[in-house]
Parts: sequence; C-alpha cells; structure tokens
Amino acid sequence: NNWILHQFPDGYRGFAIDVGASDGVLINSTFVLEHYHNWRVLAVEANPYMKPLLNQFRSFVKMCAVGSKPADNADFHINMDNVEALSALEPKKNHPRFQHEDKGRWMTVKVSVRTLDQILEEAEFPRLDALCVDVEGAEDDVLRSMDWSRWTPRCVVVETWDRAEHDPFLIPKGYERVWRSAENDVYLRNSE
Repeated sequence: NNWILHQFPDGYRGFAIDVGASDGVLINSTFVLEHYHNWRVLAVEANPYMKPLLNQFRSFVKMCAVGSKPADNADFHINMDNVEALSALEPKKNHPRFQHEDKGRWMTVKVSVRTLDQILEEAEFPRLDALCVDVEGAEDDVLRSMDWSRWTPRCVVVETWDRAEHDPFLIPKGYERVWRSAENDVYLRNSE
C-alpha cells in the first residue's frame, strides 16, 4: 500500500510477508507492492478456499497457518457464510465482533502450522521490510512466532480488534503505533 512505500526510498525493492493474505487482492496491503513496485511478497494463507485465487494473482504463495507452535495437522475453522473473513485456527467466538456470526455455518479442515521464522528461512529472505498480519484475532500468536532480534521489519500492519492491543508487544521492540486504518494498527520501527 502507499503508506508502506513512503517509508522507503523511491524505487526500493523490498521484502514483505502478508499473513492471512486471503485472496491476495481485495482489502490487501501488499498487492500493490508486489505488482507495481517489484517487491518480493510472500502471501501466506491457511484457508484452502483462497488457494486458487492466490495462485492466480500472487507470485509467492505459502499455504499454511502461522502460529508460535508448529503442527502438521491442526484444526482450521472456516466460516462458510463468509469464507474470506473470520476463519481461524481458534475463532474468537466470544468477542463482540462475532456476535452476528455465532450461528453461522462452520467447517473444519486440517492445515499445517508454521512459525514466521520457519517461513522466512524457507523463503530465503535476506531481510524483512514489511510484515502484514490479519488472522482474525490470533495476531499476537503470529507476532510471537518470529525472532525480532533477527528480523526487524520497518513497517508492521496488524489487524486489531481492540485498539492498541499490540502495543505491549511491539513498543518494547522499538516500534511506534503511527496510525490506524480501518481495523489495522500501523507501526513503524524507530530509526534510533
């Protein structure tokens, strides 16, 4: 997205990971980076219904869930009334955001779970410039799955159901929450 681009010099060719990439196009923070600015973006998604679209529109796709504990056969819950949204490893059905979805149709499939560290190593990224996370309430678990002393993205865009909920994790790591866009908090690493 343009905000991420403005954090880097003109013509910069960065590296980003988009966790919970969905279809890779709509309501997506990294499509423009990949398609118009030659960034290498790894689109990560657990929902198998999104795979055909991701493979059609994105160059680098990893189909798995992301969490702090790797697993080969974890339950992933898909909201069949809104396949693009609210599907998760552990849907937060007690959260007010789910009030209108609690009687919805759900399906469970088995998926693999990997940490961000595993995914970054497999992708052979030399660095990570931007991290975008939208996993329907499990963002903290994704953030905790990466070694922040090794990977220091300049920009972090993270879905936030409860305002500033990721401040306690990211601020001590040198990030400042600089703005909010829709349901995302946007953080920038201090350059000190």
